[in-house]
Amino acid sequence: MQLLEWVLVFILIGPLILTVIVLGLSLAGVGIKDLSRYLSQLRAEEEPLPEDTIPDVDVDRYIEELKRQRDEG
Repeated sequence: MQLLEWVLVFILIGPLILTVIVLGLSLAGVGIKDLSRYLSQLRAEEEPLPEDTIPDVDVDRYIEELKRQRDEG
């Protein structure tokens, strides 16, 4: 009798649980889509960084300076 009761519980409650899970996932999917749309809109509104924010580095001069310091020290 115990097995029959468990089978009935799964038959009656199983579809309800699956419906709740599917509904929750679909609602979460809509939320994620809205969030990604909002973030892409924010990204599109941002101005690009100006070129002068990236410092120019003369690598060859830097290496020569390090060699000179090593030879002196």
